Parts: sequence; C-alpha cells; structure tokens
Amino acid sequence: MMFLLLLTGLLSIVYLDARTLKAQDRPLYDRVLEYTPVEWCLLFLAISPVYFFRRHQFLQQLSICSFNDEQRRLSQITEAAGIVVAWVVLMFWGTMISGHLIELYGIYLEELEEALIVSVVSLLLMIFLIYRVSQKSLGEGFLTIVGLRRRGNSLLKLIFFPMFIGISLACVAAGIILNRPETPLTPLTEVLEKTKSSTTLLLFLAVATLFAPLLEEMIFRGYFFSVIRRLRGRVFAIYLISGIFTFLHMGQYWGDWLAICIVGVLGFTLTILREWTGSTISSAVAHYAYNLFIVIIPVILFFGAGR
Repeated sequence: MMFLLLLTGLLSIVYLDARTLKAQDRPLYDRVLEYTPVEWCLLFLAISPVYFFRRHQFLQQLSICSFNDEQRRLSQITEAAGIVVAWVVLMFWGTMISGHLIELYGIYLEELEEALIVSVVSLLLMIFLIYRVSQKSLGEGFLTIVGLRRRGNSLLKLIFFPMFIGISLACVAAGIILNRPETPLTPLTEVLEKTKSSTTLLLFLAVATLFAPLLEEMIFRGYFFSVIRRLRGRVFAIYLISGIFTFLHMGQYWGDWLAICIVGVLGFTLTILREWTGSTISSAVAHYAYNLFIVIIPVILFFGAGR
C-alpha cells in the first residue's frame, strides 16, 4: 500500500513537472520533450533517464534572462519537482544496485543498519540536490534557500522559546505513551528488538537525535516550505508540509495511531514555528529538543523507578 502511494505521488510530480515545462515554452517543449505529460507518466518508470536527458536539454535552451513573474513562479515549481523526481529515481536505482552488490559479496547487514544507511544517504542526497539548485538561483544562497538565516529574530524567539516548546511536547508525548496500558508493535520497535549490536543502537540514537533533525528541517521546513509558501500561500504550505512530514514517518509507527498523531502534532508545531519566525533555525531547535528529551525522559524515569 505504501509503495502504491509513493508511486502515485511520484507520477503526479512527473506530470506536474512536465506540465510546468510545457507552460514555460510550448514550442520548445514540443521540439525537445515531444510527448505529452500523461505519456511521460506512463513511460517514466521504464525510460526515466530519457526524460531526464530531454528535460536537461529543455532547461539548457530555456532563456531565463527575460523571465516575468509568472515564469519565475513556474521555474520554482520546475526546480522543486526536479529535485523530488531526481531524488526518488536515484534512491531507487541506488538501493537496487547496492542490494545486488551486498548479495554478490556476501555482506551481512542487520535490518537497522540497512535502515540507517538508507536514511543518512537519503537525507544527504536531498541536501546535495537542493544545494545544486541554490548554485543556479538568482540572488539566493544555500543558507537562504533552506531558511538558516536569523531574520532579525531575538534569541528568545529563535532559540529559547522553541527549545521550551520542544521540551514541553516531549514531556507530554512521553507521559502519554509511557502511561497507556498497552504499546502496539510497530515496524520500528520490531527492528530495534531484532538488533543485537549495541553499537548500531547507539548509532541509531545519534542519527535520530543529532543528525536527522537539522537535515529534515532544512529539507521540509526550509526549502520546500518556502517554495510552496510562495506558490500557494502560508496556510496551504503549513498544512501540506505538516502532512508530508507525518506521512513520511508513518512507516516507522504503522499500527500505533497514537504515536502517528503525536508526530502529526509535532510536525504542525514545527511548521508554525518556521512560519512565525521566518527561519528554519527555530524549528530545528524545537526538533532537536523534542528528539533529545523523548529519549532522555524514559531513561530518567527508568532509573528513578529503580531507586
């Protein structure tokens, strides 16, 4: 089911991307890409390299010097769609090739180790693609595109208040989860229970608490939030980014609907902070505080109960 949803999402983005290219310059589109957006959706999975090659040709020939406001808007859609499609295709082929290499050379990896590698590579690849787009953007650097600017906010508004919000959410979430009578089994807990290596578990905690929050904020509430906000307004951007954030975490907590609701509240709160301050720094601080304390609180309660 999750695969079908991802596939539907990918083909929808390809369709949107092709329609946007066509709207920017119809004669150039007909000459270079040839097929209609619907035809490209049907052909994409089989011949995705051809689509990327012709798409690249189109963008190389497209003149941006005389862009008006509408063309700049379409260009932003093209950039964002291109990042998502390139990320999905590269991750798909990268996973396929690495899987065959691991099998060929007889390398054994625990399920959690595979998940960690995929997660880290996935986030770094998305950041790299966004960085490449930032090199071509007009008047905006990488830090501006991902929202890592102070924007004139005080330290109270940018650091201390988001930290308080993150810790408060973690306390409430930990209290709700730890006090319920039964904890449903989720894909994440199954993987953690199967893991025998303490080093792998420590790496998982390090990635979850130190590595992932910043990169996730730069990607979702940094780049994509700013693009969607420009195109459809702040309300639409807040709800869409919050929904995407929740959807991408559903696979880990599938079956535990309370945990999924908590992730949804977290995603919505982080997005509100991003909009309120105009900076990804605030949402990153809150995200760090939440992830750190959601790990620390159960440990404190465990040792406290032991005494």
